[in-house]
Amino acid sequence: MEQAPKGRSGEETRQAALSVALRLFQSKGFGSAPLSAIAEELSITKAALYYYFRSKAELAQAVCEPFLGEVAALIERARTEEFEAEVLLSELLAVLVRHHDVAVLLQTDVSVRAVPEPARFDGYLEEIRSLLAASPEPEADVRASSALGAILRPLVAFDAAIVRRNTDAIRGSAVAVLRTTPRP
Repeated sequence: MEQAPKGRSGEETRQAALSVALRLFQSKGFGSAPLSAIAEELSITKAALYYYFRSKAELAQAVCEPFLGEVAALIERARTEEFEAEVLLSELLAVLVRHHDVAVLLQTDVSVRAVPEPARFDGYLEEIRSLLAASPEPEADVRASSALGAILRPLVAFDAAIVRRNTDAIRGSAVAVLRTTPRP
């Protein structure tokens, strides 16, 4: 076995490792997915895998970074451009759909959220909730949390293809919750 198997460049091996790691993290859980299983599927040694990622935590960070980077950029744009709440929900849903598998992993596997980089996800959700509430009133907070739930729950409950086909319904539900007025 070698670092980059014949016919595959170093970057292709790295990308393949990210793909295999995500799949195994999803099926076994981050804490139960050994690096040796990832290396075996790639037909490389565990030592060769360490050439690309110094630790399992670094591998998890690399798996999550594209998604987390997009969420961070969205939050920054929402702050500076003062998005309407509906726009923020719509753009968040688009990011979540693009990165469905990572978004589901971060919502369902608490062990991966113990890794510093993926742990940012909880803070990002809190920032988005705050931006959606746009008011110190508890009712606004309830609606913002519920709207986020209307977007996040279908991601976990359904596979990516179903979510993709139903983005309008998901978005509509979240927006409807935000627009609901509290009872007197």
